[in-house]
Amino acid sequence: MLQFATVETAVPSSTRPEIAAEPYSVMVASGREWEHEIDELRIASYRTAGYFKLPNPDTVRRRTDPDDSFCLVIRQGAVLAATVRLAYVHERTAAEAVLQGPVPLDGDDFPSITLCRGATNPRFRGQGLMSLLVALGVSVAHRAGIRSAIGMQADGTPHFEEMTRAGWQCRDVATHFARSVSFETPTMKLVFLRKARMVDSIEHSKRRHANTLAPARAEPAIAHAVSVLRKMARP
Repeated sequence: MLQFATVETAVPSSTRPEIAAEPYSVMVASGREWEHEIDELRIASYRTAGYFKLPNPDTVRRRTDPDDSFCLVIRQGAVLAATVRLAYVHERTAAEAVLQGPVPLDGDDFPSITLCRGATNPRFRGQGLMSLLVALGVSVAHRAGIRSAIGMQADGTPHFEEMTRAGWQCRDVATHFARSVSFETPTMKLVFLRKARMVDSIEHSKRRHANTLAPARAEPAIAHAVSVLRKMARP
């Protein structure tokens, strides 16, 4: 399931480690690139997320990802700062298998992408990197002609609130279907963004992240990801 394990809360300036001013870069991991780094980041983030528990770390490793999936990653120099996984799903039952929960959406909302396995390096929390990665995923989906983007999100998190500001809609769904993590609450949020809202969401995110990542630095990764996604969508 999605589990944006990052907690997009501001870290007090007195306790936040100084991070070099080197610019961020965005890359695509469409094979096994950076598998060990991504695994370590997912596990560390999920263990400290606070909104759910991770009984078995092996369930979130890269090797468990669907075949029709790839990761977007943000790096600062040699450091992996954040990652999210995009998986192509051609219909609702495929989305439910990936997200480990009900997806009560219409057939017209497919094909779709799921945005899952979000994780942020604790050093970089509070900088909006996960909402930036989600926004880049929306740009990829829009350019590739995908009809929607879908995910699952723990209720009440700052990241969920940012997604609603970016135009995402939500529905309550049961948590007992989840296999990778365990929730203490009976419901979580199915978040979804239909094609008709994507342009406005992209523009909102450009304004939101204007000082984080210049569009020109993201463009090569977006183009690469669109190419990968279109190949997955071929009959």
